[in-house]
Amino acid sequence: MRLSVIITVYNTSGFIPKCLDSVLRQGMKQGEMEVILVNDGSTDNSEKICQSYVDRHPEFFSLVNKTNGGVSSARNAGLSVAGGEYVHFLDSDDYIADGSYRYLFDNFLDGDHTDFLGFSSVTLDAKANKRFCDTAVTDGKVVFEGDTAEFFGTGRLLWSVCMSLFRRDFLNSHHLRFEEDMIMAEDTFFDLRFLLCNPRLVITDCPVYRYVDHSGSAIKRRSPSAMRKSIECYMKIFSTASDAVERFPRYADGLKDFAHRQMVPFISRVLSSDISSGEFRELMERLRGFGLLPVSGSGKLMRGVDFITSHPSLFPFERMLYKKIFLPHILPRLSRN
Repeated sequence: MRLSVIITVYNTSGFIPKCLDSVLRQGMKQGEMEVILVNDGSTDNSEKICQSYVDRHPEFFSLVNKTNGGVSSARNAGLSVAGGEYVHFLDSDDYIADGSYRYLFDNFLDGDHTDFLGFSSVTLDAKANKRFCDTAVTDGKVVFEGDTAEFFGTGRLLWSVCMSLFRRDFLNSHHLRFEEDMIMAEDTFFDLRFLLCNPRLVITDCPVYRYVDHSGSAIKRRSPSAMRKSIECYMKIFSTASDAVERFPRYADGLKDFAHRQMVPFISRVLSSDISSGEFRELMERLRGFGLLPVSGSGKLMRGVDFITSHPSLFPFERMLYKKIFLPHILPRLSRN
């Protein structure tokens, strides 16, 4: 079995057929691919739709039903029964371009021992959908090949785990699973621990993944309780990166850069939260203790983060501007492409 596709499902009945139909158009034969549908306690029609694909295509699809525990627990449940040489994590509200798996295996995974194959994505938000015409993947090239030290030297990041194939034996041999208590940035934390195991990486520019942005208003997803949990998730990433500097000194610069690149989404959650000025100062002290302040990096966003973290007395005013102006009026107009 070449590939296990693990598709996590939670109340996405309106998107599942497009996702599963795209998997069937990958040019993979019976015995080459299995598709593990993990229904994470859906309360809509998702389970029934998944079962219909299992019934019609038992040579590819299987269904795992579990009580709701979040995307990390669902991915772990899929990993526990996967049998493929490589694993792809596909979200059920997204899809993959026609012929992508066949193309990736034929061109980049032919008889080697690559631990990670990365590819790119297209974000289909409201702006992109107006001009996007989907086509099958026809070509692509390798843009990076090497180990962790070489990867950190490029300044690149591994983004969503959905934009990659992982060698399953590598994940198992290093006991790599998703942290089920993280509600935010679980992919980033997984990527960090994965990189610290020094995998052999191949990254391509193939535009394979289709991320469907149907999130609606960002404000609705930024409740005070959720933002507090998100802040601690990012602090866990920063703490792990800081500890790893002592264990892997040759990764020190790369780990610091990795952590600094997480400062933008972290500060976004901080400005969306209801933490007090005193709590903000405490967070900044913790970051200094991790060796992550002041923030380094070029670009307007990084300079903005550096200013915010360097002037804690301005935090209440900055948060007011962020909530009153940026979240309702600017963020919804931004395209992620």
